[in-house]
Amino acid sequence: MTPDSGGDYHGRDFAVTDRRHSVVGLRVTAVAPEVDAGAQALTRAAIAALNRRDQLFSIRAATTLAAERRSAATAVALLTDILLKGFPRGALRPGVRLDVDFKPTPDDPDCPKAQSIARDVLTAVAAGDDAFVTRTLQTLPVETIGDVLVVLLYSAAGRLEHFAGVDGDAADAYYDATAANTDAPPEG
Repeated sequence: MTPDSGGDYHGRDFAVTDRRHSVVGLRVTAVAPEVDAGAQALTRAAIAALNRRDQLFSIRAATTLAAERRSAATAVALLTDILLKGFPRGALRPGVRLDVDFKPTPDDPDCPKAQSIARDVLTAVAAGDDAFVTRTLQTLPVETIGDVLVVLLYSAAGRLEHFAGVDGDAADAYYDATAANTDAPPEG
């Protein structure tokens, strides 16, 4: 990797002592991934807005993220990570296509197309086909990328809301169980 390969280039020298107490010099070089912190924050804010039923903010955020390919790629990476949490990458059998939890708007002809592309992107990430995702984000019009981001945002928000609900139900059950045990007479 070189300074021109994308991302921030970092090189650092280390001196380490091995088992024979010899000092060995190491040169560690790394290229930080191209992650747009602002895009990550805006994506998280858009998810939170959907969970608070502020669809307008989320759609505006998706449009903003889609305007720059790097921001769109960062948003897609974060959203697919949420949607595929716990799913082993590269484990899909040929022909398997993952679905997204999104109901298309009946009167919008672009919704089914965006949903289909979002499915393809999610499936490609799960299959480890990063080249497909990159190619897709480079070739799609900005408006379509925005629509795909909306589909992925709604799906990720729904997944997180589901787990927050499960966590809330579990906490309620715990508090109910501990309250019931404190009212019981002591054993013995």
